Amino acid sequence: MAHKITELEPVELPAEVAERFEEQIAQAEAELDAHRTSIRFSTKQLATIKQAALKYGMPYQTYVKDAAFRRAVTDLRALKTLEAVGSDVPPLATELSENEI
Repeated sequence: MAHKITELEPVELPAEVAERFEEQIAQAEAELDAHRTSIRFSTKQLATIKQAALKYGMPYQTYVKDAAFRRAVTDLRALKTLEAVGSDVPPLATELSENEI
């Protein structure tokens, strides 16, 4: 037995709900052009990341994406300043000790 698909009638939404939907649609469309990547964290690292994300009220994946982007922008600005004065690029710290967290 085949089901007939019918058009839904337009629905009037409150302005704040309609605005939120429009923002979500725009974000979804922007993410269609996104690239996926995988990162491995130790159990302790991931627990720390999740704790920070919780404090900021966001999913940890969103927190990691935001933190990585903010760090990259900060590093590029610092490197641009160093290059302008002829300084060498310093090495990045690869690990934090548990005492630094």
